[in-house]
Amino acid sequence: VEQLKIVDKVDATTGHLRFDGIVCIRGNVSDRVSVEAVRIDVSGSVGKARLRSLGEIRVAQSLKGTIVQCGSSLRANNMTDIQANVGEHVLVDDFVLNSKVFCGSTFQIASSNGYVSGGDLQAGSLIRLPNVGLPGAEEAKKAEKKTESSESQTVLEVGISLKNRKQFNDLEKQAREFLYALKDDLQEITSILNEIEESGWDDKKIEALSELETKANKNVLSAFADLRKREVHDEINDLNKITNGGAVFITGKIPAGTIINIRRSRFNVPASTTDKAYSFDENGIKFDSCKELLKSYQEYFFKMPT
Repeated sequence: VEQLKIVDKVDATTGHLRFDGIVCIRGNVSDRVSVEAVRIDVSGSVGKARLRSLGEIRVAQSLKGTIVQCGSSLRANNMTDIQANVGEHVLVDDFVLNSKVFCGSTFQIASSNGYVSGGDLQAGSLIRLPNVGLPGAEEAKKAEKKTESSESQTVLEVGISLKNRKQFNDLEKQAREFLYALKDDLQEITSILNEIEESGWDDKKIEALSELETKANKNVLSAFADLRKREVHDEINDLNKITNGGAVFITGKIPAGTIINIRRSRFNVPASTTDKAYSFDENGIKFDSCKELLKSYQEYFFKMPT
């Protein structure tokens, strides 16, 4: 049974919020505050704040200037100037502007008119976007007869980095250490209970039991969190193998200068184009029409539960 905390807002009057359960925020999260929980649901928007969750984070409206750490999956309507590190999937309804987002598995924008402009998006396996670049930017460029676009450069990258491989390889070791610590805690608890049976209760024994219970709970939560991350990484590795290092799908426009990185190979889009799927083969990055390849990988894209 998970604990639930419901608040109207988080701002300077409420201060930072930390809760070992699910936090539901009916309104907005303001600048210069932080929210930490097992899962976070925000019905409004989030400003220049910090969100940290072991599980999912859902934001009904916008993230603007937010720093996000998310152990599972992140969903938001739109993102501007954010930094996010997400364990599994990212699902955005409308657009992402000038943001740096890393997710372990898949990244996608749901709206057919959505877009990404500027910033750096990295996913362990798959990226799916409707458009790259601001709406109407190409038309404005032609009308003004400019030779270069004023838009920020967009970098799209798929594949598991060496740094993240090492990080996840350490998780099993950490989980084992937490389980060993839990075993020690349980032995101490058993010893104190045996003493109580022989000589009865006293304040020191009650205090010691309370401290050991707190330690044991933390070790259990930490061990299971690390083991879950390790399990997720195995799933991400499997998908990465299926996709031969990952793929980028862009069903709409792709402006010249967009950078596509797959398995540490780099491709700079030479001319504006549309409807391309970028993947890797023995000769480097190749591109084809989205439709056929997307059919093969459609099932692997994440659908956030309602």
